[in-house]
Amino acid sequence: LAGAGAGAALLLAPRFLCDAFDNLKDAPEAVLYALALLAWASALRRARPAGFALAGLLTGLALAQKANALFLPVHVLTFFALANLRRWRRGEARLAFPWAGLPLAAACGVAAWLAVSPMLWSDTLRRVLIQVDYFAGQGAQSYVAQDWDGPRAFLLTTPPALLLLAALG
Repeated sequence: LAGAGAGAALLLAPRFLCDAFDNLKDAPEAVLYALALLAWASALRRARPAGFALAGLLTGLALAQKANALFLPVHVLTFFALANLRRWRRGEARLAFPWAGLPLAAACGVAAWLAVSPMLWSDTLRRVLIQVDYFAGQGAQSYVAQDWDGPRAFLLTTPPALLLLAALG
């Protein structure tokens, strides 16, 4: 419930809604990313094959929408580590590492990604490498003249109550 509320809060935030008009991929990506994280949390807790298949499917769809989904494994592993730390402190049984679930999730994710990415239906490997080269080049660009545009825009467009809550941690 908290995860769904956090996802809804993001989608209704004025900053996000304004940015979504400039980049039409942001809104569906946010939905798919949030749903994928919720599916991963559920799959890790219940450890059922269907849960891992759903988590992989949603991850693949999020990746097809936008490359930000490449950060999902970092968030999933962080959740896994923190959940186990919390369980250990409470004296509860830890979550088992999903050795069997991960390959299923990976297969479903790649299948979903390819199924909804027509540009990858032919000459797949070469076209994936073109995308990798593009993203690698994006990271090498310099935005020296605009270093403060992001923080300035964030401070000027984020509701003050949200800024206060962020400052409080």
